[in-house]
Amino acid sequence: KLNYAQSTITNQIKRLEKELGFQLFVRGWEAELTPSGQLFAKEIDQLILHWHFVLEQSQKLQKEEIGTLNIGVIEPIAATILPSVLQTFRRQKPNITCHFIIGNTDFLHKLLLKGELDFAISGEPVMNTLPFEELYK
Repeated sequence: KLNYAQSTITNQIKRLEKELGFQLFVRGWEAELTPSGQLFAKEIDQLILHWHFVLEQSQKLQKEEIGTLNIGVIEPIAATILPSVLQTFRRQKPNITCHFIIGNTDFLHKLLLKGELDFAISGEPVMNTLPFEELYK
């Protein structure tokens, strides 16, 4: 049915059994799965699906298309600009989860120093010890 020589299939099965560490088939005229082979056959489809899921998620993570961002925002920005920016961002990166913390500039600066935020949109703190980029006036 597969258009492979019997010896090719037999050799591949033997290699797989050697790698797995157990016999899949009882040898004879009719190939019959061993109890271990039955369990393996029953579970392998789910394992392959899970493998493809993990591979896809890993590729997305590599491209920075999944993950979580912790963002600090001052209230005026959260109420005015953030909704439209977030809407655009969600279309471009639908698998990134955003957690927002709203507070004043000094509060957000302290959270940045503690590593609890990835970035913040705020005014420039009085005692600024972090990189600050002015977005607009």
